[in-house]
Amino acid sequence: MKTLYVSDLDGTLLRSSERTSEYTDSVINSLVEKGMLFSYATARSLITAKKVTQGLDARIPLIVYNGAFVMDNVTGEILLSNYFGDDIKDLLDELFAAGIYPIVYAYIDGKEKFSYAPSLNKSRH
Repeated sequence: MKTLYVSDLDGTLLRSSERTSEYTDSVINSLVEKGMLFSYATARSLITAKKVTQGLDARIPLIVYNGAFVMDNVTGEILLSNYFGDDIKDLLDELFAAGIYPIVYAYIDGKEKFSYAPSLNKSRH
């Protein structure tokens, strides 16, 4: 039986420079070569996560966007997705009415999208 090791990135695996260290890369890559299963879970997108973990050789799926997607680290293919249900509209309406505008990330046609809507609340400023 093998054990899968999953690490967070920010505040855990990344240094204050927001990158993995050469030592971390070396140790994890060496263990992966010996058969350890290693992945990471992050609120980051696949693109930004790969930038800060360039030295890691994680060839198994990664958990990104706070668990919204499990993606193949090599091909970028979405293997599992968790989308908002129709009931989220009511919650968003409540947040907007209170002047709270969540940051929203999307992955549409293979491209990352990012938005938030503070301009909707201009009349209250």
